[in-house]
Amino acid sequence: MLATSLGRKLRVPAAPVWRNGEHVIVIALESEKIPESIPLRGALTRLHPEKNSRQLRFAGGDSLEQDIAKKFLRWELSGSFYRDGAFFEHYGRQAERRPFAMEGYNGPTSFHMTFAYGLVPAEGGRLELAVDVGFCYLAKHPLSLLALGGQLNDCRFERCLYKYGLDWYPVDVSGPARRLHEIEFPHPRTGRLVKLRDLLVEQWGQYHVPEIDALTDDDLALSYKNGNNQTRWAPAALLHPIYSPDTPEGAAVHRRAIMAPEARRGRIQRAVAQVFNGRKLFGQSISLAPAMRRLPVVEAPLPRLSFGNDTDVTLTHDNLRNVRPQPHAPPRITV
Repeated sequence: MLATSLGRKLRVPAAPVWRNGEHVIVIALESEKIPESIPLRGALTRLHPEKNSRQLRFAGGDSLEQDIAKKFLRWELSGSFYRDGAFFEHYGRQAERRPFAMEGYNGPTSFHMTFAYGLVPAEGGRLELAVDVGFCYLAKHPLSLLALGGQLNDCRFERCLYKYGLDWYPVDVSGPARRLHEIEFPHPRTGRLVKLRDLLVEQWGQYHVPEIDALTDDDLALSYKNGNNQTRWAPAALLHPIYSPDTPEGAAVHRRAIMAPEARRGRIQRAVAQVFNGRKLFGQSISLAPAMRRLPVVEAPLPRLSFGNDTDVTLTHDNLRNVRPQPHAPPRITV
């Protein structure tokens, strides 16, 4: 959490690592530009920057450098998607804002293609990008239309996408609900008291976002905690519930989102070519191979299986290929 707060404040990559038996934070910045303290969850955290610095190698480095490089590159990739304006982040994945047209479905849930990514070590101390695709399920209608005022009061850590103007991000909102005209807090820049709707209009009015232009002082809002554990408020009209497969809404559409292996592989390759290739990391455009690299087959030894009556079964990769599934015999009932 401290590394995340530092990275946001300084606008540079900051990564927690384990070095010589202690936790340290590595920052892509000269030590003299690092502040002496930073607010963290309501307390002031003092920092002790080291004077020494080193050049980071993204290829050929040791395990510590690889750990730092992976976190710095992921930070840069995340920032690239944020600046893009066409995605929102959900549980570490990047989701397209534009809904995916699911064939044969026109229900109350929208599908959004997601892209999971990570850096994995490769030969010669290099790092390779691993990508996977999936879907995020989002309510088409905002929380204000899905629940009445009394139901909003009962919300407890409801996972929603907060469409804060042109800035979209997930929050966990809770009741009780309050009217917009009842919510006042210090202006983030001037410190004077300001109402939530007035701040939204001030920050996003020039973009003519229809949902913000339509807000009234009597609309309801729910609270959530930000990264510094501070209470913030979001109008219910700007909150869209996010459904997991464990929820009734998510379970109802999850089967439609399951992809066959060949379809998943094709979408991953298209994502690499159209979503990741050419993104700028530390000012340099990355170039990625258009096709997946086939990994060598590694055969692991199969374990010996023990059954009743002192029966052991040993399989090898050769005789396993000859095994054919047999229909189950009818159950035997003893009276």
